Amino acid sequence: MKSITRVVDTWARVRPLDGQRPAFFVLVLGLLATGLSFWAVRRNEADLRRVEFEQRARDLGGALRASLELPLETLRLMPSLFDGSDPVDHDEFVGLTGASLARHRGIAYLEWAAEVLDADRDVFEREARQVGFANFFIGDPGPYGKLVPSPRRPRHLVLLYIAPRSDAVVGLDLSFEPKRRELALRALSENKLTVSPQFQLVEDPPEVRSIAVYAPLIRPRKPSSDPRGPRRGLAILIFRIAPLVREVFGKRLDQMDVVVVDESTAGASELLFESRPGLTKRRDDEFEAAYTLAFEFHTRRWKMRFLGRPGSAQKGLLSPVIGSFGALLSIAAMLVVGMLHLAGRLRGEVQAAKQIGQYRLIRKLGEGGMGIVYEAEHALLRRPTALKVISPRAVGQAAISRFEREVKATSQLTHPNTVAVYDYGRAPRGVFYYAMEYLPGANLEQMVKATGPLPPSRVVHLLRQACASLAEAHAAGLVHRDIKPANVMVCERGGIHDFVKVLDFGLVKDNRQGNEAASMAGSIVGTPHYMAPEIVLGRGATASTDLYALGAVGYFMLTGEEVFQDSTLIGVIARHMSDPPEPPSARLQSSLARGRPARFDEAIPADLEAVILRCLAKTAEGRPGSAEELRELLRVCAVTPWSQPEARRYWIESRAEVLAVTRADPPAHRTPWGDTLVVDLEDRGGAFESMIEPALEPEEPPQRDAEGRA
Repeated sequence: MKSITRVVDTWARVRPLDGQRPAFFVLVLGLLATGLSFWAVRRNEADLRRVEFEQRARDLGGALRASLELPLETLRLMPSLFDGSDPVDHDEFVGLTGASLARHRGIAYLEWAAEVLDADRDVFEREARQVGFANFFIGDPGPYGKLVPSPRRPRHLVLLYIAPRSDAVVGLDLSFEPKRRELALRALSENKLTVSPQFQLVEDPPEVRSIAVYAPLIRPRKPSSDPRGPRRGLAILIFRIAPLVREVFGKRLDQMDVVVVDESTAGASELLFESRPGLTKRRDDEFEAAYTLAFEFHTRRWKMRFLGRPGSAQKGLLSPVIGSFGALLSIAAMLVVGMLHLAGRLRGEVQAAKQIGQYRLIRKLGEGGMGIVYEAEHALLRRPTALKVISPRAVGQAAISRFEREVKATSQLTHPNTVAVYDYGRAPRGVFYYAMEYLPGANLEQMVKATGPLPPSRVVHLLRQACASLAEAHAAGLVHRDIKPANVMVCERGGIHDFVKVLDFGLVKDNRQGNEAASMAGSIVGTPHYMAPEIVLGRGATASTDLYALGAVGYFMLTGEEVFQDSTLIGVIARHMSDPPEPPSARLQSSLARGRPARFDEAIPADLEAVILRCLAKTAEGRPGSAEELRELLRVCAVTPWSQPEARRYWIESRAEVLAVTRADPPAHRTPWGDTLVVDLEDRGGAFESMIEPALEPEEPPQRDAEGRA
């Protein structure tokens, strides 16, 4: 109090001596500070509005791309339909395509066209009439919209099925138009999705443009004279661009204009959509904001222009406030408080970036399709922990709620071969996480990629432990749904080497009564290389599904390769549905013949090979009845028991090679289709992908070895 009085008395004495000079100085300084602050804030507001507009445009562009890509899953599954059904009738075709038509308003038609050589034309037409296509013939468009018999051509692309159904065009030869014929034949010859230039459907107004996507089927199982049987052909999806864009953008078109053009042809562009007539002739500087986004849609290159309408951007309020109330003391106070607040917030952000809940992040251990796993430790207990972090922006709120329910279910599992779940929760920024025991070691995928196939005795030893973990889960009504080498950890626990821990119950299905809604029925869930046929058909996961995947894991350990290999995702899935697996012994011999070195001379016993192939049966009835039965079948296999001295020797000799694989970033062990796939066939949202916030990365993580030592 005395100090304040002394300052006031001093000011009272000095002010008369200085006259008005301090007041003038304060006024000038205040005006200068106000002017500088006004200019900086106004410029910052303009930058923020521009950044917000561009971010909104990128989000809308991503939504449009997703709306174009999601319906294509129907085309990619079409080969499996023709492989799995012989013949395919119209009801099956409608069953596959009806859900997509109802879910995606931008789809105009889904069609199937068969390739018919001219030499087979007469037989094809006769067989088509015999199986129910009344008065069928291959035709071209004629007068008054009716078909007339098409002239002889080397090849015909005959339209057989169309949804919504339109019998008037059944039999249409898509080869009648040279450009369409060239595009369709290119899709067949190159065996890839091919997108057409824009065109206009006869029934649409001029402003509605459409495109067609051709998906080839070039691998029939066997020749078929039945038109409905497997043969080379094209699945065709036709989009109406205007309804699709308006559905995706909705009310946002009240605030911004959008122009979509196709720039695939050099020196020319084709208009696909414009929200108002004449936008293509107007310059970007005529609008309040503008942003251009280009992207590749398979064989075409599109460009989207987003144009902000006048008055659509919200003006900042801070600059007028500063301009109106620019007194020196208020501005000085505001700047001080603002700087203190900013400094505090930045400190908080830095601290939050290294800590989630009660756990301090140390380093990133790995990244998958649904999240990132960090090594962490509890802030109070100092207990080493593996923390899996999942962002709601990556998977959706509905999926996060499902994760919470399933983490609760998984935490009830107590078998030593199952990873222990300690805790779960949500961080203040909405990030969902769950904590589990930290396991220094390597997963099966890393081990095989580092040192090659494993001896049969060791394979039996590891598989039996995984069976024990699954047996407890299955008995509790839980199905893992994502068994694969990357989710089976091999570590040292309590002095025991080659101790198995089954990881990542993030896709667990709860089959207990009353939990059906939490299990994502009507979805394709799993990793393609380890996915049972019934999953692809959308029939849901059972305990037998895990046994199929575990058999595929055993195959991978014995041979160093996946059961089925293909250059495309749908090819891998289709082979799981239809192809018999090559025996592991034959695959291993062919691998050795290609020059792959072998680290053991133990042949694969016939009974172990039979058990693995039984697990890979196409139907659940052909597989072992339970995990316990599989464990017993493995126990009686004619292999020498795997011993602890052998396990210790492996880790001593191979630790450096395994460590090199586990440290690889991006992971050197990752296979093209080794990531988890989730496709929601009922459009509930929440498709999974890795989108964890970069702010979660700890700064300068300490280097550690394979056992987790700093």
